[in-house]
Amino acid sequence: MIYYTYIYLRTNGTPYYVGKGSGKRAFLKRKKCYAQPPKNKKNIEIIPCLNEQQAFDLEKLLISLWGRKRYDENGVLNNNTLGGEGVSGHRPTKLTIKKRSLQISKSLKGKPQPKWSIERKVNHSKILKNNINVINAAKLRAKKYKKPVFGTNILTKQTKYFNSAEDARAEKFLPHHIRECCSGKRKSHKNFIWKFVNV
Repeated sequence: MIYYTYIYLRTNGTPYYVGKGSGKRAFLKRKKCYAQPPKNKKNIEIIPCLNEQQAFDLEKLLISLWGRKRYDENGVLNNNTLGGEGVSGHRPTKLTIKKRSLQISKSLKGKPQPKWSIERKVNHSKILKNNINVINAAKLRAKKYKKPVFGTNILTKQTKYFNSAEDARAEKFLPHHIRECCSGKRKSHKNFIWKFVNV
């Protein structure tokens, strides 16, 4: 069985949920779950792992890096736990398996499902074979989201400081527009020129 860690991304590219799974788990909707998969399947990032334990470890690492909205300061994830938990090894009864199979069949009926060719799987595994690169990329991404930002109003010279672009949302600024300004992709946002603060 192939295990992986998956990341749900918002339309602006920020992560909102991290989980561990196998098979089609990352693409399925679940009842009573606070983080459903995004409508656009391109916003689901899959990181193949060598085994289940590695998938759990990477899940915990990413959750600790990005933080949880409900419990961590400047957290961006909707996760309710720190990760690493699960029901691996649990064997459901035949009746339970049949019920689940029927529910999944109904939910997927008429919907196009993502298909990974053998060639794509092999190429993807080669790219992510060294998990250190994935972890380093995740760390850099997490730092970018939590980096302090400083804005100066073009007209009034008023200044604004936030611990992260996400914090600016409280004053009706758009975090992804602020990050675009800081990265040089955008000149200004709401008459403010924004820059990352090096700490």
